[in-house]
Amino acid sequence: MIVSLERDGERLFAVDTHLQSQYGGSDYFTVRDSQLRQLGALAARLDKSVPAIIAGDFNTDCGEPLYSRIAEMGIDLTAQTREGRGTNFDLCDGRPAWIDYILGPDSRRWSAAAEIELIMNRRFDDPYSDHHGLWCMVTLRPRG
Repeated sequence: MIVSLERDGERLFAVDTHLQSQYGGSDYFTVRDSQLRQLGALAARLDKSVPAIIAGDFNTDCGEPLYSRIAEMGIDLTAQTREGRGTNFDLCDGRPAWIDYILGPDSRRWSAAAEIELIMNRRFDDPYSDHHGLWCMVTLRPRG
């Protein structure tokens, strides 16, 4: 889903996504690759003078080859927060898997910073889902 927001003459694109989950027996690499290509094409068509925040459940750990497609769409604002942590209950190569991202604009006009907090679930679907939540405050500033 994509929405265009406007306030005081400034616009912002907000894009929310949820890619195919990896279920037992298949990692759905081809499906997620196709979805990331579609999302990347959408991001490339957006007006570059307008900042875009792309966020959601990408069901792709930052150690997977498909992460490069995510990184092409913007600045990964979760990078510092995820060190040694995960956003879901599955392990990836014996470590927590971070599969949820918030991407800021990779722009000459805008810079983005984020305050991110991991909202912990106690266990699967208690109280929310099979993921920990992310609370995020993004600050956009014009460069120069």
